Amino acid sequence: MNLQESQKSAFPDFSKFGMGPATAGQLIDLSVIGDDGSVEGVFFQHPDGRIGGLTISNFNLPDDGETLELGLLVNRCSESAHTLDDLRSLTKTGTYAWSLIMDAVAAGVSA
Repeated sequence: MNLQESQKSAFPDFSKFGMGPATAGQLIDLSVIGDDGSVEGVFFQHPDGRIGGLTISNFNLPDDGETLELGLLVNRCSESAHTLDDLRSLTKTGTYAWSLIMDAVAAGVSA
């Protein structure tokens, strides 16, 4: 993209940073609604499949155990060291945190 094209474009020229929008990762909207609570958030997934962050926008959890498990998931995601499969194996099965991971998997996101 030359200077004139970049000035006409509504999007910044990512090529000068060595990454284009197609290779910069993706955001995954998540929502889990259960009988006694709910969680909504967004995963950021790097192009290599690692999860680089989890932002929780809304939650109403039934107990402190669920809240602690969700906190652990947020911390693990911020490490940028785990894929969805890794996180699934590290998270207690049946919790809202685990359900967020399964929501991403069900959405067809690569694990």
